[in-house]
Amino acid sequence: MENPFKDFEAESERITDEAMGEASIYEVREREREERWKAKRIGKITSSKLDSLFPLDKTGHMKTKAGLDYLLEIKHQIDTGVDENFASAPAMRWGIEHEAEALSYYRKVTGINMLSCSNDFDDIVFIDNIIDGFGDSPDGITEDRKGRAEIKCPYNAANHLRNCALVAYHDKCDYWYQILGHLIDPESEWCDFISYDPRYPDGHVNKMKVIRVWRKDVMVNIDAVVERLVRWTELVKSDDINLIIEEA
Repeated sequence: MENPFKDFEAESERITDEAMGEASIYEVREREREERWKAKRIGKITSSKLDSLFPLDKTGHMKTKAGLDYLLEIKHQIDTGVDENFASAPAMRWGIEHEAEALSYYRKVTGINMLSCSNDFDDIVFIDNIIDGFGDSPDGITEDRKGRAEIKCPYNAANHLRNCALVAYHDKCDYWYQILGHLIDPESEWCDFISYDPRYPDGHVNKMKVIRVWRKDVMVNIDAVVERLVRWTELVKSDDINLIIEEA
């Protein structure tokens, strides 16, 4: 007996195959976008790591081993063209998974059309035409490029609530230098620090905290960062590794 659902099943398979094909094409395109972004970052100091490079001690050298190690990693990237240090810790995955949701909620609450630097452009935004050897990927950017966003979705609830308690953003705050990195671009005028917790219901006072940092208010800080960046980018291009170790 002929299967009365033959045509229906065939059409269902065709639709499923097309959907799977479209999904595969999307996944390939996303991987390619990410690979292009990673390739641009190779051998460049980025805003995301500035907090490991600062602050400095009284002699003008880095306070932490992490900062020196980062410069040595950049040196290695320049020499080899390879970067294998992208982290995949649970806390980082949590932040990445909820970043789009956070940006959507930010738009809804503030009315600001902040574009995602990861999803709203043909390529992931990477600003590397300001200082040779330095690059910046903010989480968000306004269409006129005046506004930037740094989004944090802390896995640790205490960290989020500490952010919620902040009245202003300053040099004792985590990610201070990362935000300064977003403001190095002369086109920028302000950067919003956004701390978001998807576990709170919409409308709750502690679901999201937004603090704005104006470029004009931190120009002295930016100038100090730029001065150091220029020196560090010169050091990592040197063939003498001891120069990095001694002068950083």
